[in-house]
Amino acid sequence: MFKTINELIRKIVHKQTKPEDIPPIRVVEYEGNLYTLDNRRLYAFQQAGLDKIPIQKVSIDDPQIEEEFVRKFRPPSQGEQPTIILNPPGYSNTNEEIKKLKKKSLTRVDFERFPIWTWDEGKDYVQPVNELEPSVDDYYDTFIKARFKVDRHHFDGYLMCADRVFGFAIFVDSTKFMFNEQLSSYNKIQMNNFLEYLDCKLFPFFPIGYETDVKLKGFEENIGYLSYKLASMT
Repeated sequence: MFKTINELIRKIVHKQTKPEDIPPIRVVEYEGNLYTLDNRRLYAFQQAGLDKIPIQKVSIDDPQIEEEFVRKFRPPSQGEQPTIILNPPGYSNTNEEIKKLKKKSLTRVDFERFPIWTWDEGKDYVQPVNELEPSVDDYYDTFIKARFKVDRHHFDGYLMCADRVFGFAIFVDSTKFMFNEQLSSYNKIQMNNFLEYLDCKLFPFFPIGYETDVKLKGFEENIGYLSYKLASMT
């Protein structure tokens, strides 16, 4: 029906094609989360700026659906994986659902769902940023999905940013270790906990390298190194 995803996006934006005339996005439930089997179509709907996305829930008990899900699902480091859908099945309001999503603490799964988070208005919770071209100037702080390298080890995590990077967090399994450039004593404790968790000897922790693919206007530190002071502790 459409030769390219860009063609589909263009036709939706210019109202040459209605969303209801396009096959709905199929989602399956797995371990309490909903995953799409149609990433490219979801991407087109999101890039076109639709508030409502047609969704059809399908069963993983169907052998063909199960095979497709298993074939498409990959760890983030090994290519594209089915995107988690937070909306209930049906013709649902994506933006409204996202606005309701607020968290006290961020996990690795949260950044697989949304690569950018920020504070809510009261700075009591964090919520995902769901704009096509977000700008760092529009938010008080942003938390950006990133990949870190410590010595010869690689970890997923996120950067804490204002007008620059002021902190970061790394995930090891389901455990999170956080660091802030202003908290030298806390950084020392976190580094010791990190090494103890990995059950390894002391190795050079700083400087720690990072890289992010997230595009954020006004943020030009997509690749770099961080080196924070560690308090002397006896």
